[in-house]
Amino acid sequence: TTPHHHGFDHSCLRPPAMAATPNGLSVYQRATAGFCGAVVSAVVVNPLDVIKTRLQVETSEQRALQGFAATLRSLVRNEGVAGLFRGCNVNVLNAIPTAGMYLFLYDYSLRSLHGSAVLESAQPLVAGMSARALAVLVSAPLENVRTQLYTQRGVGSSFAVAAEVVRQEVRAGGFLRLWRGVGLYSLRDVPFSAVYWTALEHARAKFLYRPAASTSSGEGKRGAWEANHGASTDSTIGPGRLLATNFLCGLGSAMVAGAVTMPADVVYVNRITSPERSTWQIVSGLWQLAGPSAFFRGTVPRLAKLAP
Repeated sequence: TTPHHHGFDHSCLRPPAMAATPNGLSVYQRATAGFCGAVVSAVVVNPLDVIKTRLQVETSEQRALQGFAATLRSLVRNEGVAGLFRGCNVNVLNAIPTAGMYLFLYDYSLRSLHGSAVLESAQPLVAGMSARALAVLVSAPLENVRTQLYTQRGVGSSFAVAAEVVRQEVRAGGFLRLWRGVGLYSLRDVPFSAVYWTALEHARAKFLYRPAASTSSGEGKRGAWEANHGASTDSTIGPGRLLATNFLCGLGSAMVAGAVTMPADVVYVNRITSPERSTWQIVSGLWQLAGPSAFFRGTVPRLAKLAP
């Protein structure tokens, strides 16, 4: 899932870049809020993650291709409702690096870029990519275990099962094997973050435009840009407008970023669940099976899970 209520405010950019804005939230407050939201979201959207993964792995196994509804019915019929929440415990644990740490790094990076040589309009892109790259390195083992748990049938989903997956990975190739596929994971998440934050921050700055804040800054265009970005957590703006703008801008940004990175997601999932196959074998196999459409399997549940 993606955090779409998260904002940034350049108006208080001063070391160590941790203070709250006059009308906004501090970096720690926004990161904590994002983390709490991500934990709840991890539980709510877990069924969509399971179905998405089953759809994508199903393609690589060359079964009769099923759609979202057919996969859902089959999963519930054979594994019960509990099957929809397989790997949920690891998914919640994974929220620590993929949400809490990630949002903190994004805010910190964005503030650090203030006054740098980086073009101001490109700062969300740079901050998003750098923050996600670090989060990916930390979360890769949990992401791998989670992906494997989603595809397992007829087994429990406790931490003991997750621990056994970890032991099997380590026995097969040592401790570093837990980072297997980290390149593909990065290829999926880092571009997603770049597209998401760039689209989100620019969209919110436009729809939460505050002429009074812009003209009072006395800094021309730079002041207007900074003042309107800070509006995303400005308590003086009506709560209804803030909620609607943050949600709709976040949803639209997530849809675009999710669609762009679907092929990388499909290849990553198949690489993790089929360790005996190389990346090239997976790509060529998917292409031979269903052509370009194979790289967009699971698009509906993936985009649906990004909404929260």
